[in-house]
Amino acid sequence: MSSTLLYRAFGFRQYQCPRMTTEDGIITLHLEQDPKHDRCSHCQSPDVIRHGTQDRIVRTVPIGGKPVELRLPVPRLGCRKCGLVRQAGERKGTSNISASIEDAEYAAQNREGNEPSKRLAIVV
Repeated sequence: MSSTLLYRAFGFRQYQCPRMTTEDGIITLHLEQDPKHDRCSHCQSPDVIRHGTQDRIVRTVPIGGKPVELRLPVPRLGCRKCGLVRQAGERKGTSNISASIEDAEYAAQNREGNEPSKRLAIVV
């Protein structure tokens, strides 16, 4: 599966899909990310060391009426700059909802200028 399709269909950038499997009627897309895109989730430094990965399975919208899962290997990264070791993308002190709101506001700000919260309608 091309990286362009992964981005347009699921919003995943910098991922490749080297393998697709079907088991019990479920389509599983096995995604991989090039280690050169790894960043510390605290200080955003690219100077990190991988300490293994843990697969995370995400269910997504069906394709052709068949259930689809994305299998993402989430690396555990050690930062040489700030010294933290944690799962990639993990944010200390934030819930998934607040992290999603932060991501949406950041994306809106980068697309349209400043003050995204006035344009972004968030219903919880």
